[in-house]
Amino acid sequence: MAGRIFFGVACVLSAFSLYLSYLILRHRPRLKALSYLGYSYVFFALWLVWSFVHLVPEEPSAHFITLQYQLCFVLFPPGLALLLLFALAYLAGADASRAAKIVAGTTCVASILMVFFGTVIHRAEFTGNHFLVEYGSLYPLFMAAMGILTASFFWALAAKAVRSSGTERMRVLYIILGYAVFLFAVGILSVLLPLLAGRDVASDYAYPLMVFPLSTTAYALLKHRILDIRLAAQKAFSYAVVVLLFGAPLVSLFATFGYRFRETPSVLAAMTVAMVAFSSMFIPTLLKIADNLAPRVVFGSLYRKEKLVKAALSWTLGGSGRDGIILPTLELMRQKMGLSDIAAVVPSSPTHSGEAAGIVLYSARQGKSVPGSPGIGEALLALAESTTAINLSPGPWEEASTGPWRALASLGFRASFPLKGMRTVQGALLAGSKENGSDLDPYDLDTLEECASRLGTVLENLCQSERLTAHLEELEKTGEALQRSERLTGQVITLTQRELREPVERLIYHVRKYLDSPTAGLPMEILEMMDDAARRLEKVMEKFSLAFTLKSGGYTPRWERTRIDELVEDLIVGFVPSERDRIKLDRAPGIKVAITDPYLLRTVLAELVENALYHSGKGKPVTVRIRGMEGHTVLEVEDSGDGIPEDFLRRIFTPFARAEDLDKHRKGLGLGLYIVRLATEICGIGVEVETTPGKGSLFRLLLGEESDGTRS
Repeated sequence: MAGRIFFGVACVLSAFSLYLSYLILRHRPRLKALSYLGYSYVFFALWLVWSFVHLVPEEPSAHFITLQYQLCFVLFPPGLALLLLFALAYLAGADASRAAKIVAGTTCVASILMVFFGTVIHRAEFTGNHFLVEYGSLYPLFMAAMGILTASFFWALAAKAVRSSGTERMRVLYIILGYAVFLFAVGILSVLLPLLAGRDVASDYAYPLMVFPLSTTAYALLKHRILDIRLAAQKAFSYAVVVLLFGAPLVSLFATFGYRFRETPSVLAAMTVAMVAFSSMFIPTLLKIADNLAPRVVFGSLYRKEKLVKAALSWTLGGSGRDGIILPTLELMRQKMGLSDIAAVVPSSPTHSGEAAGIVLYSARQGKSVPGSPGIGEALLALAESTTAINLSPGPWEEASTGPWRALASLGFRASFPLKGMRTVQGALLAGSKENGSDLDPYDLDTLEECASRLGTVLENLCQSERLTAHLEELEKTGEALQRSERLTGQVITLTQRELREPVERLIYHVRKYLDSPTAGLPMEILEMMDDAARRLEKVMEKFSLAFTLKSGGYTPRWERTRIDELVEDLIVGFVPSERDRIKLDRAPGIKVAITDPYLLRTVLAELVENALYHSGKGKPVTVRIRGMEGHTVLEVEDSGDGIPEDFLRRIFTPFARAEDLDKHRKGLGLGLYIVRLATEICGIGVEVETTPGKGSLFRLLLGEESDGTRS
């Protein structure tokens, strides 16, 4: 019975290893090292279960024990080889080299073949709660190969620790510590004690300890800070409160009633279901309450990283510009983390082609400033372009005669973290020591690194939004400057269409990318502003391109017999429902057919209907009529707006024309009616405008000779 319980514990530990593998692999990590680590956990989970399978049968045969030993020796080399590839890839920051893969794979395959042919484990049996093993002739070679893989694994991790600093070094040390403790325990339980006792009575207890290095490695890489001793104490307090105030009384009550109704299975089943349902309903709420209570009782000065990050980023929702986002965020982090100071180094403004970038220092203590010292400015500029965390502790540079970091270390800063966006680095986050004089611990470093990553993404989105807004303002200023001109400056449109098209398309592409894959924690206000600006830019560029094509003669009309009613109905269906419901179609009996270019006619109608919807105001109707008049097929678009001022009526079809009183808030350049003019001139369509102040305007299109569709 005890053996089966021990086997059950092994299964639980194996399931935990598989769960860690799932956590690592579920997001398809970009770093190849994490993939190797996740797959190695699968082999170790299987190895862990199979190491205790002899505890299931009452009296396992020698053949069964031999097979168990051989399978354990088959599962271990792939797991160890994958661990080595993980360490090498982690050291390189990319995939392991091809030579390393070949050596590790060859060693793994050779070791498995040695086991498969019985040259490692010849025979094994389990009697008297201990193993008797008869090793094969190649057992020393097998152990030497495993020793080489293990030594190489530790060498790669040690090299990574030497090359790293700050949080990255702490992660490597966590991994080394986990495996060092495991190997030490294995040496005691599987080698030293069997030698002293003359038989293997303790090796079974070494295998479950494999969970310890697996946990520390996953903790270091996935940053599951629940293993931090302070957070662990808070969590333990939360669970203890729930168990004492809820779990223990509930179990006692169930045991009392269970004993009372022990002879009634149906009542016991109903009680079990009720207890499970009751627990599922109330335990999450009680845990949440206990979690909020724990910081007030245990390690009250310790902040919660998740809450701090969420609170810090909440300033981005109401912040106005960089100053309104960065300074409140830094001050909040300084207060919650107990830092002497915290600062952000960012470019002074979005840089355009040909402009030099300046550096601005935002400090929680001193506010916004521009570095005056050349040495500090040089160091800040280097930090703003760095893509990795940097240790600014003065120790390593005290004896250095020169160096950009010494200037920053003298200001009290201890570490720097890049403000990484999704595509580029937006600057750096500088952190000083604690107000009590202590240095930053790994929990602080991890929190600062995550805050820097989130803030970098926010700043990148804000920068993109500022660039989009700047381009819009430039386009709108260009339109305002050309409002009084009666002729189209073809060179301006040609230059705009040619020079702005590529950068605008790139801006729109990245905006769509952000909207399709939003980053957790980003403010929707910024994303929506970027999307709105991108749509406006896209529409403006389409109109510039169409106006240029029509004006330059680059469009050749295609004359077709067109059913006007079908064209109008299809156009109306294309509007969004809120706009479609406002459009009323009024057509005279009979099918109206005209010989025209359907694309240009549709473009003209779309511009007129959009213009009518805008000027009619929210909720007011727009009427589209199809009728005959004096031998012509006539299309009319009538709005419910305020009409067109008389002094503006003469120039409504000129490029960039907008009425000051009507269009001062409009998001456009005044190209819509100009496109109408160009398209109707090409098609030979007459245009008439009627307007009544306070009632609206009517645009009439004369399409040529009327036809009911029966004549060829």
